[in-house]
Amino acid sequence: MARFKGEVWGRGKSPATRLAHIQLVTYAAGWRGAIKVTTWADGDVDRFEVQLVPWQSSGGRSRTIATGVLDATSEE
Repeated sequence: MARFKGEVWGRGKSPATRLAHIQLVTYAAGWRGAIKVTTWADGDVDRFEVQLVPWQSSGGRSRTIATGVLDATSEE
């Protein structure tokens, strides 16, 4: 069984999915940039990082928006 699962929905379409065991990287992009979400296994802890990144020839710079433990029950 995979540790991570990514899903993408298009309007009126069924979801496309991707499974990963160690790390999953996803992008949601527009003309002027993208949101990159990376999830990865750190031993028994699942972690995440959310970044705003340039997309294609949009220019600009990457910056981290959030990092943390991927645990909705955690108070961290």
